[in-house]
Amino acid sequence: MLLKDFSYANDRPDKGVMLETFVFLKLQSGLLPNMEIKFWRTRDGGEVDFILLKDRKPIPIEVKSKLSSPEVPSGLKRFLIRYPSVQAAYVVNEELTQDAYCGNCRVHFVTFENFSKDFNA
Repeated sequence: MLLKDFSYANDRPDKGVMLETFVFLKLQSGLLPNMEIKFWRTRDGGEVDFILLKDRKPIPIEVKSKLSSPEVPSGLKRFLIRYPSVQAAYVVNEELTQDAYCGNCRVHFVTFENFSKDFNA
């Protein structure tokens, strides 16, 4: 709204930022006193968009607009290797709704619509 650009999301160069903002706002609206939102980034540029800490336990959440297969994104994979005790992670995307595994961690691929309706940490 601030940019005065009401064109379709698929036509906008800032679509990825819009989708990340959507996920952030959803996470923020559900925060409880035992939760906080962080992000994770390595010196060489590996990153996870959001780390939801619940009772100091991390739940990594990666946002991707287009995915053709349930392949765990590289930044998320690096995070899960570094923190092997994580049991659940999310990849929020436009189309895929299935689960995959990275080590012992179950990675839930969920659509933006389902994330908006159903996500409860």
